Amino acid sequence: LLAAIRNHCEFAIFDASDYSRINAFYGHYEGASLATFSPDGQSIVSVGNDSTIRLFDFGEGQITLKDEKSYHHINAKPFTATFSPDRKKIAVGFHNGSLVEILEASTLKLLEQPTVFEGEDKQAWVHTLCWSSNGQRLFGGVYSNKPALMIWENGKTNETKRVFLKSAPLDITILGNKVFFCTEMQTIGFYD
Repeated sequence: LLAAIRNHCEFAIFDASDYSRINAFYGHYEGASLATFSPDGQSIVSVGNDSTIRLFDFGEGQITLKDEKSYHHINAKPFTATFSPDRKKIAVGFHNGSLVEILEASTLKLLEQPTVFEGEDKQAWVHTLCWSSNGQRLFGGVYSNKPALMIWENGKTNETKRVFLKSAPLDITILGNKVFFCTEMQTIGFYD
């Protein structure tokens, strides 16, 4: 299955084998930056430009809003999100606030708030997040005046490992035991 955003507000779900559209729905009133499936394909989390994230159930081609969380009360907008491999957690990265949250996937309740930068750069932008295949590490690409690949160990999110880079990681993926990332300078790097 593939989730795509059309016209900033409409989400479309496609069958990846033949690209036929399965369903479409409106997710956010002011557009969205991301929609992604849970590893089991039963849920979708979306990140809206309206400072909300929304959790949808997806079963038998039908989409139902399960829960939403608003961030209007803080000076940071959610920008990216990803499910943990076991589907129990959702990591959310923010624009203009050097913030990451780990939420319980079933309720969107806050579980942890990993340290990104300790007061160094309030304009940091967590552009991308990716869990290790076993769910024990969370990787983040941070766009700031000190671009970095951030690494948080499960249960030790107050201890952040940073790998400083020349340009910000815009996308991260895990292949085997290596973390691959592409940067804003159109380079590809890896970390293991």
